[in-house]
Amino acid sequence: MAGSPKKSGLLLDIEATNGTAVTPTAAANAVAIRAKNLKFKPSVGTAVRDVITGTMGNEDKLPFDHTAEFTFGVELAASGTAGTAPAWGKILRMGGFAETVTAGSRVEYTPVSSGFKSATVFGEVNGRLEQYFYAMAALKLSFVVGEIAGLEAACKSLVSTVAAGAIGAKTFTPWQRGLAVGPVNTSKISLGGVTYTAGVLAGGTAYDFQSFDLDCGQDVQILALAASQTVDIYDFKPKLDLVVDLTPAQHAQFVAGMKAGTTIGAGFTHGTVAGKKIVIHLPRCVIADIDDTMKGPIMVSKLTLEPRSSVDGLDDWVRITSM
Repeated sequence: MAGSPKKSGLLLDIEATNGTAVTPTAAANAVAIRAKNLKFKPSVGTAVRDVITGTMGNEDKLPFDHTAEFTFGVELAASGTAGTAPAWGKILRMGGFAETVTAGSRVEYTPVSSGFKSATVFGEVNGRLEQYFYAMAALKLSFVVGEIAGLEAACKSLVSTVAAGAIGAKTFTPWQRGLAVGPVNTSKISLGGVTYTAGVLAGGTAYDFQSFDLDCGQDVQILALAASQTVDIYDFKPKLDLVVDLTPAQHAQFVAGMKAGTTIGAGFTHGTVAGKKIVIHLPRCVIADIDDTMKGPIMVSKLTLEPRSSVDGLDDWVRITSM
């Protein structure tokens, strides 16, 4: 039966033990999703019976697992209160980020290389209630002028049930209105020797930018064994695409930096009021590519940067702060 994506819903909560489903509730765990990005796709792994039957046609197949992939997006807005975790913090946690809360000040998210957390997700779409557990996510952050800052999640999980049903009335109180990216709310991006201390960026040279697209590059895989299945993150391959306004001399400077293998830091602040600020900091990036790109009839520069940790062996190639 045909339906509207606007009548969809999503509940998400972190599992205390990875792979042991919890029960997210509509009152405490509803996600304010962007309707256009919501998609669920359950699937089944099958073993093919390669048996000659005397006729042509499809081989018989037998199922051996039940998995799913699903995608959704949310607006990236601070919690409204400095030191209170934003509603989307759980999404970062299921994507391999740790959460550090400094009461009354800020909440910081940095990647980890172990101790990943999974989530249980209930999705309501077109009259169905689809329940998934052991879910982990590959994440993308997007700040584009004229749009709301966003976070996209591409998830892999195991399937609990898919049946006709609904979530019910949802509470979206923890979800704040996102801020549009642009001169009213967003700073220039600093590139170069950019440092971060307690939510404050310093150093580097400020450049105006049109878009900041950070692909965190999580390699999420499902491992099927004889008596169990697991979901885990096996690597990060982050990449930043940055469309920035450069003078000819600045463009040439970045080309020289690319040729020399120079590393640069990057950082900016979105939001101007305490409780509504998001600070992004990448301490060390290698310039992988620089090119011209068109925004309508206007030619600007596009930098592709590959983030690195500030010090080898330290998990801090990006820091996302809500404050």
